[in-house]
Amino acid sequence: VSQSRYQYIIENFNWERAHDTMLALDWRWATYNNGDEVPSIGALVTNAQKLLNDACLLASTNKSDVKIATGGFHAKALYCKETNQVDNLELYFQITSWDVDLNENDESYF
Repeated sequence: VSQSRYQYIIENFNWERAHDTMLALDWRWATYNNGDEVPSIGALVTNAQKLLNDACLLASTNKSDVKIATGGFHAKALYCKETNQVDNLELYFQITSWDVDLNENDESYF
């Protein structure tokens, strides 16, 4: 993924909305001095940048799609085998989700 695309995510992500949500939920991250606190916007950006970098590195190294997450942030890097490079990078902040893999022969869900 080119640096400009990576930077585009950092510049356009709604950091304030993620931070406001964390404040409203009193969502705390552990600190280096064995405490915890709602992280600053700067800390959110720094940690998200690391996630994005790590996802790209892992996808390139493993030649496969990668999704990693911590602290509510998810970074996804999609690897394209035709071009031998990461061709899609995604960052999101998730509050809740639910999914189920339904096997068409399994009626136990209904």
